[in-house]
Amino acid sequence: MNRKNFEFITTESSLPIEAASTGHDIEWWFYHGFFEGESIPRYYFMVSFFCHNFSENHEIEKNCYSLLFSLLNSETGEHLALSQIDQLYFDEYNSLIQQVSNTVMDPALFELFKYEIKEHGCFEPIKIKKVKADLSRDKLDIRWENFSLEQKENFFRLSFPFGDNGELCSVDLTPGTQRFTYESAVQENNKKGYTTYHCYPNLTLDGTAGNHPVKGRAWMDHQWGEKNKQFILPSNQNEVVGWDWFGISLNDGTYAIFSTLKFIKTGKIIRKRASLLKKNQELEFYSDFIAELLDYWQSPETLTDFPLHWKLEIPEAKLILTFRPIHNNQEIPYFGLERTLWEGAGYVEGTYEGVEVNGLARGEFHGYGFIFDFDEHVEKLVARVERNIREFLPMTITEGTIQTYVGKPTWTNDPDALTAMISKPAWELMLRKGKRWRPVFGIWMKEALGKPAVNYERGVCLSELIHSGSLIIDDIQDQSLLRRGQPTLHQLYGTDVAINAGNTLYFLPSVELVHHKYLNDKQKLRIHEIMMNTFVQSHFGQSMDIYWSKELSEDNLRIWLEDDIESKILQMYDYKTASGPCGLTKILAMLSDSDPLKEKSAIEFTRAFSVAFQLLDDIRNFSSSPKWTKTTGEDMNSGKLTYVIVKAIRSLGQTDKQRLIQIFCNGELRTDKEYHAEALSLIQKSGVLESVKQEAEEMMHKGWEDFALTIPPSEAKIMLHMLCKKLLDLPYEG
Repeated sequence: MNRKNFEFITTESSLPIEAASTGHDIEWWFYHGFFEGESIPRYYFMVSFFCHNFSENHEIEKNCYSLLFSLLNSETGEHLALSQIDQLYFDEYNSLIQQVSNTVMDPALFELFKYEIKEHGCFEPIKIKKVKADLSRDKLDIRWENFSLEQKENFFRLSFPFGDNGELCSVDLTPGTQRFTYESAVQENNKKGYTTYHCYPNLTLDGTAGNHPVKGRAWMDHQWGEKNKQFILPSNQNEVVGWDWFGISLNDGTYAIFSTLKFIKTGKIIRKRASLLKKNQELEFYSDFIAELLDYWQSPETLTDFPLHWKLEIPEAKLILTFRPIHNNQEIPYFGLERTLWEGAGYVEGTYEGVEVNGLARGEFHGYGFIFDFDEHVEKLVARVERNIREFLPMTITEGTIQTYVGKPTWTNDPDALTAMISKPAWELMLRKGKRWRPVFGIWMKEALGKPAVNYERGVCLSELIHSGSLIIDDIQDQSLLRRGQPTLHQLYGTDVAINAGNTLYFLPSVELVHHKYLNDKQKLRIHEIMMNTFVQSHFGQSMDIYWSKELSEDNLRIWLEDDIESKILQMYDYKTASGPCGLTKILAMLSDSDPLKEKSAIEFTRAFSVAFQLLDDIRNFSSSPKWTKTTGEDMNSGKLTYVIVKAIRSLGQTDKQRLIQIFCNGELRTDKEYHAEALSLIQKSGVLESVKQEAEEMMHKGWEDFALTIPPSEAKIMLHMLCKKLLDLPYEG
């Protein structure tokens, strides 16, 4: 415990001026609290005005501004969050980041991040304000559109948006205790910390929210100092700095601050400090306190794992508290590689010197949003997909499950039979861990189109059931031996069980459609139309595929080669592979109220990517990599007329061409180990594996470029782009 580097400022006459300082990297004014009225439920609010300077010499004309705002309705849990910056902030940050070749973010993702902000601008939901903030230098007076902060003789006046009709909340904040201030000159490894901190932890609030009088309490911080560039663009994952902060108001009149600065990746503590402002106005600092994390919460929007439930203890002061948020989702978007922070209202309870206490608190958890590895980030979303599918199709079907699917029985159901015939074979396949890229693609596509996916997420996830059903049926028709590295379902369970399970998976997602609480009848009808059209297209594609295999002969192949068979194969891929994702995109565009141009570009990109994915699947079919989870050259074995095989036939010289046709068109030869190996060597010799790969990549790139021009920049857009690029490079897994 110590009492160094602090002083009390009395508030009996006029308040000390909290005007802006000069020559600092960063400065901010932070207000949080609550207000309520007779006709207004309790709202918790936070407003933070920031002044930044990225320049080396702190030129005053380089000052730029940002603002964070949140408003939480305690009754409904509705949370409004706003993060805005001015144009100079964006320009300075963009200039800085374009000079960096690599940072802690996944390298490929970082390049897409740089490219997106350079070519398309700031991401949603961050707002760039063309109007600059108006900040006085000789007094505290900040105005930025519908936000303002002004210091009067003995109170602060704060205004911010409230309601949907342009109304404001305007409140006067009067200190009820002395201001305390302390300075920190911490410097470790050439990393300077913040230097000066003013705090009024007890402000009485009076004002209006709209036209309604309100009262409440608030807290004010004013802080400024030096911020190492490592905070903005850390160069080492183990050096990403974040912090956990708690501002606590106990019911016995004590105020507490817990602050931990640490390396996010390793958890190593850089600096920690707690302070208690007691009701007798004594201020004490403690460096020895315990902050024990009890539970995380994962954001459904950013997939960030935030530490929201804590045990806080200062043994010397005999203070033990637990912190819980009032509502979990109080996330605020943040511009830059950090992406997001959690800053919200909570409550504490525990004991202080053996006496039970409780109170209001605010937590701030910063630095948890960095994406160090894109694959790990995707796995978080895949885990959500899995949960949604399991909730809809459990491994053990119960009476309740059956009635959800088909209604009450006339006589008696047999859940055991349905589990054995539907759920067990379906999960046998799905537990083999495909990439689940279709639902992940769909979730990010929905958000890239400008609307949250959360209300429709489970329906999007069930696209995986339809895909799984198609794989089961496709394996039967192709007489495939392996699927995702293990025997196909018709070999394990019999053709009758496999056909029934596969067909059931086509239809089950319609149950979700029927019972969906966010869809009106018109939307349900349109989705049904799209689904039926998708099923017809996919079966048309399968029909073309089967036809070329069944009718394969040297004479027929030569006739087909005289025509533009490549174009027909691509159309078959469009029907068979792309129809499902394209149908999903049509549904998502409708639910996002996308205009015709956005809808068209989204569908065309989905088609381009899906066909490119199939082309690369054709290429991987000839891979001998242990990561390939099917029989190498299976397309050749089964006589499937793929784009790669046709291109190889056209690319070879006359002798090799005739030899490949001879082997390919003869069932005995192409399945003979020696001749099969010869055919594969001819395909390798043709060079088409490289040329078709390039063709697929160009197809996807062209589709993306057209799509990117019509869709505003957003994090989901970047994630979608990254997902597609990774999928075209990853070993095929089903």
